Amino acid sequence: MNPEVRQSEYTDVSTSSADSIPSIDPRLEQMESALDLDGNVDRLTPLALPPAYDANPAADQWQQVGERFSIFLADLPDRLQEFYRSYKQPITTIGLVLTAFVALKLTLAILDAVNDIPLLAPTFELIGISYAAWFVYRYLWLDTNRRELGEKFNSFKEEVLGNKKLPPV
Repeated sequence: MNPEVRQSEYTDVSTSSADSIPSIDPRLEQMESALDLDGNVDRLTPLALPPAYDANPAADQWQQVGERFSIFLADLPDRLQEFYRSYKQPITTIGLVLTAFVALKLTLAILDAVNDIPLLAPTFELIGISYAAWFVYRYLWLDTNRRELGEKFNSFKEEVLGNKKLPPV
């Protein structure tokens, strides 16, 4: 565009009043806002010109993407809160399953580390074999001991399942 002022682009309205401007062209209605209270203009008022051509449309695209991203980030807490309210039980279940999985992996890692210590693994095996032998001798070897174990098991089962009322404390 030529920065020089051309006579065809400007209209001299210094001698006319606001009432004498024809309202045929919408650009002229925009010029009425440039008039002072008396309807006189101290200088030449330009006509409404089309917007200038932007030579860098990529910058506008990046600006739009940035604006959309900032709007998304501003709305993110509300959206996450709404999502959690809608899916509270499944999210809690998935969280518990993942926590159990992590606890299991951690336990196995600790046991593997303990198993690598010399003489500690065989000692634990010896303790386990000894306890299993004592349990067989104490509860499973004789008939009377098996009945005693069965009674203890049934009593515990009734307490857990609720078939037997516990004595008041």
